[in-house]
Amino acid sequence: MHKKTPGFLVLLLLISICIVPSTSAFSKTAPYSDIPQSDTANWGGLDREFIQAGHNDRIRQTGTIYQIQFDVADASKLNEFYFTVWRESETESKYERIGITENLVTYISSDGINVIDLPIPIEEVHDGDFYGYRINATGDALYVDRNNRDHRTYYVNGVATPTNDFQWEDQNSVNGIFVIEPYMENTYMVFIGDSIISGSLGHRSFLETEDITNIPTTIEYHWSMKAGQTYQNMGIGSQKTSQIRDRFDSDVIELSPKYALIEGGINDINVGVNKGRIINNWESMIQESHNNDIIPVIMLILPTKGTETRLNQITELNNELIEIAWDYPSSIIVDARDYVGHETSSDCWVIDESYTTDGLHFNSAGHERIAQAIVDTFDTTPPMIDDVTLSNSTPCPGDDVQVIVKVDADFIRVESEGIKLDYIEEDDLWKGIITSKEGTHTVHVLVRDLAGNIVWDNSTTYTTPDITSPIITGPGDQLIEQDSKGNITWTINELNPNQCYVLMNNSEIIPLRLYDNGSKIKVDIDTAVQDIYNYTIYADDETGNNAFDSVEITIQDTTSPIINCLGPEELTIKQDDIEEILVSITDANPNQYWVKRNGIQVVHPSFYESQSNINISINSTTPGTWDYVIFANDTLGHEENYTVRISVTDLPPVINSPPDQSIEMDVVANIICFITDKNPNKYLVSINDNPYVPPTDYNSGEKLFIPINTTTEGTFNYTIYANDTSNETSDDQLTIRIVDKLPVSIDIKSPSDGDTSTSESIYVKGVVDGNGSEPNVTITVNKHQYYPDLNITDHSGTYSTNVSLSLGANIITATITDQHNQVTSETITVTRKEESSNSGSSSSGGSRSGGGSAGENYKNILITETVREYINAEQKTCYQFNMENNIVKYINVTGLTNSGKITTKIEILKNTSSLVDNALSDIAYMNLNIWMGNLGWATSKNIADATIEFKVEKSWVTQNNIDETSIQMNRYNNGSWDTLVTSLIDQDDNNLYFKSETPGFSSFAVTGKPKPAGSAGEEGIVGDQTIVEESSTDTDTSTTDNISTEEKTGIPAPGLFISLLILLIVVPFIRKKQ
Repeated sequence: MHKKTPGFLVLLLLISICIVPSTSAFSKTAPYSDIPQSDTANWGGLDREFIQAGHNDRIRQTGTIYQIQFDVADASKLNEFYFTVWRESETESKYERIGITENLVTYISSDGINVIDLPIPIEEVHDGDFYGYRINATGDALYVDRNNRDHRTYYVNGVATPTNDFQWEDQNSVNGIFVIEPYMENTYMVFIGDSIISGSLGHRSFLETEDITNIPTTIEYHWSMKAGQTYQNMGIGSQKTSQIRDRFDSDVIELSPKYALIEGGINDINVGVNKGRIINNWESMIQESHNNDIIPVIMLILPTKGTETRLNQITELNNELIEIAWDYPSSIIVDARDYVGHETSSDCWVIDESYTTDGLHFNSAGHERIAQAIVDTFDTTPPMIDDVTLSNSTPCPGDDVQVIVKVDADFIRVESEGIKLDYIEEDDLWKGIITSKEGTHTVHVLVRDLAGNIVWDNSTTYTTPDITSPIITGPGDQLIEQDSKGNITWTINELNPNQCYVLMNNSEIIPLRLYDNGSKIKVDIDTAVQDIYNYTIYADDETGNNAFDSVEITIQDTTSPIINCLGPEELTIKQDDIEEILVSITDANPNQYWVKRNGIQVVHPSFYESQSNINISINSTTPGTWDYVIFANDTLGHEENYTVRISVTDLPPVINSPPDQSIEMDVVANIICFITDKNPNKYLVSINDNPYVPPTDYNSGEKLFIPINTTTEGTFNYTIYANDTSNETSDDQLTIRIVDKLPVSIDIKSPSDGDTSTSESIYVKGVVDGNGSEPNVTITVNKHQYYPDLNITDHSGTYSTNVSLSLGANIITATITDQHNQVTSETITVTRKEESSNSGSSSSGGSRSGGGSAGENYKNILITETVREYINAEQKTCYQFNMENNIVKYINVTGLTNSGKITTKIEILKNTSSLVDNALSDIAYMNLNIWMGNLGWATSKNIADATIEFKVEKSWVTQNNIDETSIQMNRYNNGSWDTLVTSLIDQDDNNLYFKSETPGFSSFAVTGKPKPAGSAGEEGIVGDQTIVEESSTDTDTSTTDNISTEEKTGIPAPGLFISLLILLIVVPFIRKKQ
């Protein structure tokens, strides 16, 4: 048994506890129950004053009330509302009102829960006070609980007139309670437990029982007076630890105190609750306090009267509580047993008669002694270590050594190297066994009293000799793949390290070197040659102990060839597409590969080199699903295969039908169309979704005549459907408009309205449509009539003729007259100007050009070049172009999907693309079209970071006096030209090289601007530029004859000279006149 000094209290805390002010948060201090939830107001029409004096309504804290909360049913019916605090008179049997607020009606913001910060807080409120209220209302204004019998409501006055005391004897309690929750600052310490804490069998007031509890006699009241701190009394009589634990959250944790004094257990022992359950309940509350940063203060069970068995149970339970406290360093243990009791010979404690009324509960004097024990707990005097000795100061490693400590302190705990020492009472010493370690070590002794004060002693050491060899830890024998990476890492552990070295097959590969304790020695393994190798490491220490470790390494080729498909594993292509499978095979000992298509060998065994690319042609002549299995082996007999699934789909039928037409009624007409397919089957026709021509056989390329029903005027949609024997389908729709009489139309295509010319004549051409009637066309120029040449097929076609122009404006009118005397005309104006004597160049107006699904006008294409490359996700693909007159050298894109082989086609044009509506105003170096993939493929869903690298001849820059910084690539997009980000990346003797960033592919133009007037080189004469046409490198692109294009620009120097000469003559003359 630990020795004890009377009057001393036990405290367990790793650091000293100092009393600090409470926090500023608010906690509810009354009542126990919450505000009741009601739906109907049933308390009102009153002019009275009430007091809540039930034991569940008492205020449980000493301090200042800053805030109240309550539930209002109808705020509009309240005229007056006052909050009051009442206290038992010390001399008479009555309550005295010790605090009242001002009228709070103006602070009641709305119906429902109201939170009011009191304008003037009510100070000096004590534990045991009660609250009340005065009300003046015109009707039911408050929610009242009439069913809760744990509360007592009393009338103070029949009317709400001022009064300062309440003679309770003549009053009756009221059936109903209006709950008001008062709030104080968070308390410093919450006392929770049974009747020892509450002060009696329950929270009772003298209104309810003659067994009065005088609040100033409670433990917590005495402690508050001694410590000068606030508290809340959460004791409830007769409760067991399980009941205290169940309300621990609401009665402690939610109040956020700094300390929680926990008491309880005597009621459990009295009714025979198992000790394990009591300890579990206690530890649950201690742990919950610890987890919520609340310091638990553990009050050991106080002395009582009883049998020896009962007293022994209390002693055992107290010892268990002391052990629990060691596991929670923030815990404080309060032992008040020697304050209010005396110890028997059987190590049990009995209550002193002078401190009790019934052998269990304490009187006021006992409460004062227990409060003093709590105050005394906060002790800051550290223990004193008198001496530390060892039973053996030079043990061998692993020997047991006894640590002997003499301490001048009471109720201590002594530890050394994490081992708890035992107190030997007869020797007045603390003793324990530790296991010695190799080397020189300091014995650390920790002495800790139950007040949480600690002291260390590090003055004692012992030394053991080194008899242990270095410990080498290695990986063990290994089998490593040839040409792979491998290594051996050894770890050497030794307190007195010296040197080490490594041999391979008895040849030194790491020479003698020093190492440290815990050093890692790493050896890289040469895996180029298959063989068995023995690696051995040797190490010693400073005292001559040595060790070694060997690792056997076997280098062997155990891996089959790795077949890497550089394209998609599954690919769908159209019939007759030209595609390939691209793979690479990796192996340290390569041999042969071969390919089977649906089990039939299509590539015979051929030798391969490791990591070289292999192209395998795909047979797309027959629709279906084909598994291409690529086999590969190495010289050691390892074999691997890889399957690529190719789906060849039949091309759907191609329907070539005429455009939408208008036809006169009762005219015999047919739709003439062609259907092309390798596997033709049936076609059918519907009119406005109604069957017209039933399913009928067709031959590929056969001209089909579909009669048009012209008997009824209106608009009719003819839909032609076709399929083939592979169930591929197509459809095409054209609109036929049946009219009473077709209108005629004429259009002048060239020249354009507003054009100018210096020529005496101009060529007029256009299109004409007689709409079922043979057209008659005349051209009128300034009242002179011309009859143009006609090229008419099926009543429509073109016309052209050369007409004379007069100086000034010329009105040109083209007129069509059909056989029904319908007349339509179009008129434009062309201005003829005199040819300037100082101009060596001529210009013409922009010509119209159109684009669409028909593609570029083949007559405008100079050359084409087509390249196919694989595009894979997250990989950069480069298209390289090599034709001499193709200014584009590279196109780079980053793939976002695995798309297979994608075709990119460049068309170098003679003039502005026929697919655009307007030309650029800058000087054009080259016009071109770039197409990538099928229509609609080259979008941000499939590619990103597209760039175009192209060249510009320096001779063009010089001849046209071009500012190099103005050269840029332009893209035609949605009816307008967009300037692309273009940068100069290189140059040589003949060319400048540029790179442009583009968001897509369509028609492009490379342009430049001339240098400003007066710039160096402006006087240069622009020469002729000749482009020699080449045949396309793609076999499916038509070629054109070689064409030479010339652009002539006049010499600006003479005009500039004459202008300067005029200025020199005129300016002096003007000045002279002035």
